[in-house]
This record gives sequence, C-alpha cells and structure tokens, in this order.
Amino acid sequence: MARSACSGCSGSSAAATCPRVATKVSRAACTEQQERFRRRLDDPVRRWKLSPMDLGSITRREACSRAQDEMLVHTDITEAPWCVVESDDERRARLNTIAQLLASGRHREVPPHVLELPERPPSTGYQRPPRDLQTYVPDHAASL
Repeated sequence: MARSACSGCSGSSAAATCPRVATKVSRAACTEQQERFRRRLDDPVRRWKLSPMDLGSITRREACSRAQDEMLVHTDITEAPWCVVESDDERRARLNTIAQLLASGRHREVPPHVLELPERPPSTGYQRPPRDLQTYVPDHAASL
C-alpha cells in the first residue's frame, strides 16, 4: 500500500503520545515468509519461533489484509492518523518506523543518571556451598 509518511499527530493528547502504525506486506514478501516458516519447521533451534497464529496467518492473509484496509478507511482521521509502513523488508521497516517516531517530535532528551561504581568491599571469608548440596541446571550449551 503506497502511502506518504505521516507528518505527526495533532489534536488529542492520546494521538500525540501514542502514534498508530500499520504495516503492509506484499505477496512476494508473504512467499518469503512462507519459506522462512518452512526453514523454521526443519530447524529444531528455531522451531520455537513458530506459533499456531503464524501458521494460521498463511491461510488468513487476504482476510486479515482486507480487514486491515477496512479498519484504516474508518479510523485514519486527521486527529489520529495511521502511519503505514511498507514491511516487505523487516530491517528497513524497523528503521523507517524508528526514524518516523523520532522525527515526529514526541520525545524529549532525558539526561543519563550520573553513576559511580563503588569500590568492592574486602572479602568477609564467604565460601560457596558444595555443588552437591544444590540442584544445578545441566550445561546444555556445551553440546551445541
């Protein structure tokens, strides 16, 4: 969906503090997503990333896109506009969203707290208890 970048919200304070962002994905990106899902099915390390909602999205893509378009028609108003982000490229979409949010001027600089690292106090003679008195998590990472 081709849309110009939103210029920021005016009007209600809710709109000014909570910008609304919608994403649009092309059919080509959906094909890429399906390939990513297939790779995740075959990779036990990444399989956890797949949820029933992800798998269901494959069959409901058009219905969800249609519902989103209908929602935008009824809720994209001057006082609280939606900013639509082309999200075929996830990295670019994230960067474009961050840039849009920062450019909207809805933030202020917060000075960092002045931190001082305290000196470590001298040892009082503490010794950890023997390992066999506690239940340790096995080192699964060693087998990766």
